[in-house]
Amino acid sequence: MDFFGYKADLKEPVSFVYRVLIIAVVVALNFIAIHLYQDSVEKLLVVLRNRNNTLRKSRDENQRQKKQLQAHGDKLAKDVEERTAELHRANESKSIFIVELGNEISSPLNAIIDISRQLSASASGGHITPQQLQVIQSNSDQLQQLMRNVRQLSELEEGGQGPLKLAPFELRAWVEHAVGFYSVSAKSHQITILKEIDNRFPDTIVTDRDVLGDVVHHVLSSAVKFTEARKIVRVRCFMNAGKLFIQVCDQSTGFAMDKIGSLFRPFDQADRELCRRFGGSGFGLAVAKRKFNC
Repeated sequence: MDFFGYKADLKEPVSFVYRVLIIAVVVALNFIAIHLYQDSVEKLLVVLRNRNNTLRKSRDENQRQKKQLQAHGDKLAKDVEERTAELHRANESKSIFIVELGNEISSPLNAIIDISRQLSASASGGHITPQQLQVIQSNSDQLQQLMRNVRQLSELEEGGQGPLKLAPFELRAWVEHAVGFYSVSAKSHQITILKEIDNRFPDTIVTDRDVLGDVVHHVLSSAVKFTEARKIVRVRCFMNAGKLFIQVCDQSTGFAMDKIGSLFRPFDQADRELCRRFGGSGFGLAVAKRKFNC
């Protein structure tokens, strides 16, 4: 046999043993090499698996963020569309309202101008009849109230309400006076105002007279204005669970439930045809709502 360049004569059994040992060593070395290679491959697979999991998580996160951005974008687009439609409706309502406000002003103004012309005519002799005087006073009050509503709403829109001015207020007497005041105009339209004041209702309370008075005034005015002839407007004053209530119920023709929100929006009205029929600018309840929430 030849060992590392050296030749040696070995007997056949010894030579066989050496061959077996060499084969065993070679097999052992191959096994070790394969085992080390398998370990390296397994470690590499673990690294690749971890990287794959990381990439998959990153991809899932990117997809999730993409969906969130898409949903947010869709919501923003919807909000922009709704706001645009709302602004369009508001501008349209304002345009219509300006026309109707002009008509609301022109009616009493024309009545006053017409009577003024009659008085200036030589045939009248400059004398004014009680009926003419009543027409002038009524239409002047209507114009004055309209301008007052416009001014109040403008101040409220600009945050000009200011703090409440609390002071003793003879509420019961004021309610009776207000009902009596509106009963005069209601009677001329064949409308009856019924007053119900509970015995527990206080004579005097501490509140802001102007705010409470304006709120009740606007609500009661609207109730009388939109109630048809031979119908009833009911004013109830009572106490319930320690709270004070002033309730105004009318028998107007009514309107659709989806129009309730329009009652308290300026430049908008629940039923324009109804408002053309009975008159009104739509400012009263808008002012009352804002004053009530002050």
